[in-house]
Amino acid sequence: MKTRSRLILERRFRQWANGKLRAVLSAAALLGLALSSSSADALVIDGSLCSYGGSGGPNVDIYINGSFVENRSFDPATNIVNLAGTYTAGDTTLTILGQADGFNPIAFVDKGTGVSVLVVTDLFIMSQFTTGPAKLKMVVDSANALPSFCPGGSHTFVGTADGAGSSTDSAISMTAGVFISDRETDIVVNKIPGDDTTSPSMNFGPLRADGFFSDSVAEDSACGTRGIDEGGFSFSNFDCTFTLTSTIEFTFANSGDIIYSAGSFKTAALEDAVENLPPGVTGTSVVLGSTGVPFTRFVAAVLTQRAWDTFEVGALFKLGALSDGIDPVNEPFRLRVGAFTGNLPKNSFVAKTIFGRKIYVFDGIIDDGSATGSRFKAVIAPLFGNQFSLVAAGHGAHLVNATTLIDLVLGSDNGGGRAKVFPK
Repeated sequence: MKTRSRLILERRFRQWANGKLRAVLSAAALLGLALSSSSADALVIDGSLCSYGGSGGPNVDIYINGSFVENRSFDPATNIVNLAGTYTAGDTTLTILGQADGFNPIAFVDKGTGVSVLVVTDLFIMSQFTTGPAKLKMVVDSANALPSFCPGGSHTFVGTADGAGSSTDSAISMTAGVFISDRETDIVVNKIPGDDTTSPSMNFGPLRADGFFSDSVAEDSACGTRGIDEGGFSFSNFDCTFTLTSTIEFTFANSGDIIYSAGSFKTAALEDAVENLPPGVTGTSVVLGSTGVPFTRFVAAVLTQRAWDTFEVGALFKLGALSDGIDPVNEPFRLRVGAFTGNLPKNSFVAKTIFGRKIYVFDGIIDDGSATGSRFKAVIAPLFGNQFSLVAAGHGAHLVNATTLIDLVLGSDNGGGRAKVFPK
């Protein structure tokens, strides 16, 4: 059942599609705007803290129904693993769409900014099998690609995941793991205080009615030691060295089911010791400033005029529990709708006050990958309980099916999922 707020949003959104921008702004006020937001900019850590002896990229082992199928290694020219392809075991065939279909499924290691991140992103997975359920597992290892000899002490480790499935019967799990060399031990990043072994870190399934899934976990763990002066004796530092791992498992209940990770699966680590951070700054906030925080809720609908290839989006999203808020004026923005991907740098949105409530508006040219960009309009409105609305209009999404995929990134917060497409 649609809520009154959702009905108001859709009605006003249709009015905006006819050129009545003021109606959309009124809709933002009617939806109960109340929440102010703060900056979510990441703290930049000195990248020279660690010895960057690492090289290459990650390693990915792929399993279907528990059987090893293939190893994918990084391209030496880019240090990126291409995950596109068809994988088969027995009567099960799972296909990860690639660039020919508008996707870029890759695994890579992002390093050198004070936070090391192992990323698996843009997975659109199609299933075909006779006997179910079918399971695809990826074991992703940062291998020797990461820096070494980071300062000893407590280090923050984080795992994040977000995406959508076509069936509520689908299930997804992720285990964010770290091998800490000096302790010669593997730890699992999870939500259980004092527990470094229970997996998975995050478990989704059965999926919600809208198919959307997202979560994030963070914990501090000892890695190396810090210098200690005690009893007239000085004990030297022991540096922190670590390897990141992500174990991601997808379960398809029905042949033909699709799972899409519009965002990413990420395992990340703070390279500096928590003890070295400025007062009031947490390792979790620094790492999440780099990895992003998935939304905990994302629902959307899309209108399209196919003859002119235009689209209008109405979306409601709720920030994740670990988010420190959004600041649309001072953060970059990216929206993906079908074949359309548009990027706005920070300072693109303008804050306006309507009926005493603040909203954020952009009306201009957006970078859509073309030589000239394209005309684009968007309004972001704070609602209640860390929830926001987005209404946006543009063209070039090529919406020909009954549903499409939407991905939204706003500063360090992100998420997306399937949305119904309504022709005008």
